[in-house]
Amino acid sequence: MNRALTCFPTGFVSRAADWGCPSAAQRIAAECFFWGVMLCSVLIASGVSAQANGTLDTSWEGVGYVKTPIISPSNASSRDDARAIAIQLDGKVVVAGLCQNTSTNPASFSLCVARYQVNGSLDISFNTTGVVTVALSAGNANRPKISIALAPNARILVALSCFDANGKEQFCVYRFFTNGQLDTGFALAGRLMTNVPAISNYVGGVALQSDDKIIVGGICGVRLCALRYDADGIALDTSFGNSGTIENVATGSFNRETYSLAVDASDRVLLAGTCSISSQTVFCLSRFTSNGAADTSFDSDGLAQIPALPGGQDYAYALALQNDGKILVAGQAFNTIGSGSGSTVFDFATVRYNENGTLDTAFNAGVGFVVTRIANSYSEARAVVSRDDGKIIVAGYCEDFSPVGERFCLVSYNADGSLDTGFNGSGISKLLLGPQSSFAVDQSYALAIGRDGKLYAAGSCRRTTPSVTGQYDFCVARYTASVEGALACFADFGNNGGLDATRDSLIHRRVVAGLYDNPFGSFAMTGSLGIPFFQNFWTPTYLRLLRSSIDYDGDGVETTTDTLIHTRIALGYTGNSVTAGITFAPSATRATWTALRNHLVSRCGVTLLP
Repeated sequence: MNRALTCFPTGFVSRAADWGCPSAAQRIAAECFFWGVMLCSVLIASGVSAQANGTLDTSWEGVGYVKTPIISPSNASSRDDARAIAIQLDGKVVVAGLCQNTSTNPASFSLCVARYQVNGSLDISFNTTGVVTVALSAGNANRPKISIALAPNARILVALSCFDANGKEQFCVYRFFTNGQLDTGFALAGRLMTNVPAISNYVGGVALQSDDKIIVGGICGVRLCALRYDADGIALDTSFGNSGTIENVATGSFNRETYSLAVDASDRVLLAGTCSISSQTVFCLSRFTSNGAADTSFDSDGLAQIPALPGGQDYAYALALQNDGKILVAGQAFNTIGSGSGSTVFDFATVRYNENGTLDTAFNAGVGFVVTRIANSYSEARAVVSRDDGKIIVAGYCEDFSPVGERFCLVSYNADGSLDTGFNGSGISKLLLGPQSSFAVDQSYALAIGRDGKLYAAGSCRRTTPSVTGQYDFCVARYTASVEGALACFADFGNNGGLDATRDSLIHRRVVAGLYDNPFGSFAMTGSLGIPFFQNFWTPTYLRLLRSSIDYDGDGVETTTDTLIHTRIALGYTGNSVTAGITFAPSATRATWTALRNHLVSRCGVTLLP
């Protein structure tokens, strides 16, 4: 060991040969010294759950879901509606919504944010209780759409519609520290509000561009729109669009929540919603360049539409981007199923567009969209996510005539738009989490993929006590899903065409260690890889990490074993020298060099020697 430690890198380099260590064993020993003992620890992990995909994960709080009363457990007139969800890099689950107490006069309303540990319990490091509330105007009774964006400085952005002093609905964004306290250094005492000229303005989403600028989108009057602010919410960025604002050319949003926002990997801004064309309501999708100009490479004018789905009344609620550049928009389609009472029904509807804005005719056998009946009364798709294996999950709520009641409803599709029958045996999951009665109302509004591959659906559930019909709690359900393909994989964090043993491996190590909120605070370098470089580099890396997995060995968790693998390939190791000395978890699916190499090349974009 002492002999091995005599070979050190003469600088920060990216090839094993540069270490001056004559043997693989000595290089590994020097590597252990450099990266710390933690990288050479033996990982012991539990096996993968045997539960079927698409079923409740009963390892989460013992039942697979949590119900959290926010206003008061004993308040018979409380309504706590979760509307947004996001998964932090450490696996903690952030949920935001609107809380209402109708026992007061006038009724009181609050923005409510809860954070859960990876086991489903409330995270008491978040505002000491796991929950934070911010008082809102009584005008928020319409239960607006709410959106969450996680910032690279470990702050949480929550956007929703709120009322100004004149009673007019405006765009509002709140920012919280990771401990749940309002970030008073953001905008005006932690809240950003913009007076948009339109009469009615409703927030549909918030996102960050790679330079930390904040995009807030929704509806301004009758048009889909977005605004851009500086990183601290101090002012509109007048270099964006028309003095800080962009609008699409179509009109006609018919519901406060039929619009969504996304920012793609090229910082282009996408707005999806419902538009009016020839007295019909249809899905429409706009794309703008990173600086707010209409993107004419997108369906020639920046606006893509789809002719009416069956029935002619269609509402788009959700937007998601696939890793291959394709775009998903989900909502509901109105259908006629006969005549007389009960002859109409709303179904789940999902449309897929190519990156250029045309319908993807490879989706659902040349159609470009899929309409799925999952209930015989009413269905509303409110969220959609894309897995790296091509599968698509749509979530919302649905209601049957029998048994009566609204339920959390999820549908899984294969990449070609066919139902994924490996999901709950049929491709469809319908779960009632509250009491079964004529008052059963469980509504899912948000969906996220965890870094463990699990699916997390959030919404509201009627309180369990059957005699109380007016109480609703935050409700979060966790579903089993395969780890493989849940999130994209990449190893080149700098996105510069190769791995750097210092920069990329250091990022990997610190993310695994939970230091993602300040990944470079205690690390000093000079020259071209100095701290300023890291600060400019961290935001796009962080945003990519949120959508990606660094679980190389396939055991469902991101650990120091994965970091050791990353470091070795960055140093140029190949073959059995990559796995030498590592004790893999029993649940690891890639514990050999062959399996690792196939994954790293085909899924993570790594170029390796034979």
